[in-house]
Amino acid sequence: MNSKIYMIFFFFALGLISCSPSGGQIKESESLESDPIDLKSADPNKDLLGIWDNRLDFLNAAPEELSEISFHLNQFEQSTNDSSVFNGTGCMLNSDLGTTMPLSFQATYNESLSNYGVIIMSTFIDSGADFEASLIRFQASISPGSPSTVESSAEGDFTTGTTSGNWSGTRQSLEKTECIFESGMDAFFYADLYIHKITEVSPPMYGTFLDVGTTLAVSSVQVEDPDGKIISLDSYADFWTPDVDFVTEFRFLANIESEALQDRPYVFTFYDILGEPIEGAVFTDKYGGCEYGNPTNITIELILENNLPPQVHLSWDSPVILTENIEGNSYQIILHAETEQMDVYGAEGVLETTHILPWETFESGVQGFPDGSDYGVSLGSLEDGIYKITVGAWFLGNEDNGERGSNCSVYDNREDLVIEISDGNLIIPN
Repeated sequence: MNSKIYMIFFFFALGLISCSPSGGQIKESESLESDPIDLKSADPNKDLLGIWDNRLDFLNAAPEELSEISFHLNQFEQSTNDSSVFNGTGCMLNSDLGTTMPLSFQATYNESLSNYGVIIMSTFIDSGADFEASLIRFQASISPGSPSTVESSAEGDFTTGTTSGNWSGTRQSLEKTECIFESGMDAFFYADLYIHKITEVSPPMYGTFLDVGTTLAVSSVQVEDPDGKIISLDSYADFWTPDVDFVTEFRFLANIESEALQDRPYVFTFYDILGEPIEGAVFTDKYGGCEYGNPTNITIELILENNLPPQVHLSWDSPVILTENIEGNSYQIILHAETEQMDVYGAEGVLETTHILPWETFESGVQGFPDGSDYGVSLGSLEDGIYKITVGAWFLGNEDNGERGSNCSVYDNREDLVIEISDGNLIIPN
């Protein structure tokens, strides 16, 4: 999940998350003051809120693998855009694992059927997949019970990052409970402040990136900079993050065309569908400066042996390290068509100063050789044309100084290598 970016192409969230090109937030969180409910029969307080006991039936699972969880739906606001839509929050409890995770829901009342179409999102920890966490998305129809009972029933399906199935639920109580979330909430997100430094111009050009990935039911993310300015992050995905689908994993990003303020805190805050901060989901990062050089002397070699697929070896020289404030580095490789700034292949997390560019088709995100991970499409799948290869260096932050994750990356496009694909063959210009 902790992938970095090179080019920015905005992506709109699916399902429960509704975002705009300029903000990436849930539209309903812009105002918490709702119009009066004017539907004849809808009463979410009576029909939806309370404690629900639910049964999850995993596809292809044996009966003993069925799981029971509970929803605590505690509050709602009517949508300011559609009076039949209600957005709410609460928590999901998994008694088997002893976990309590934030929950957001959106219910749309169908007056002709006297029921609600509901989407519920929370965080699911799969005990059968090494306790991997992903978003879980429930869809259902909820039929309210009679006015004299607390019982409402739900039936639908669910999807996680590792499995799917059907579920059913029954409301057992009208009680509204306090949700006490996990103390280690940062296990369910990463947040990173880092810099791109372009050294081909003098003085160097800088861009600041605020990058978040999460398996929490988050509707928006904001960052407060050291001067108190609030920065809203956009929903975002690219080929570097193949797992981000806005159903089982979210990502948010902001790009500022200047260098971050050095050695001062940037505070990330995660918000739910009602625009309220999620308890425990706050993160602070700092930027420690970027006195580094870029990789140089990029070379490429094509090796043909018998009837084996071509092997394309890329190599380069390590950058000059001008300071010892930050330890650790890796490399990122980007390949794009000369006429388009759209990445078609890339590798990240490369530790050696060499990498084999895959000629055969591969699955994006797999381990590269000798290390790192490969993304996008293989060289053998490229259309005819001229392509450029860029290699950048990434440097980790100094945790003792409050710098989390990556600190900066350095590129010089004067070092780019040009190649040509013609009739399915790789041509290396002299």
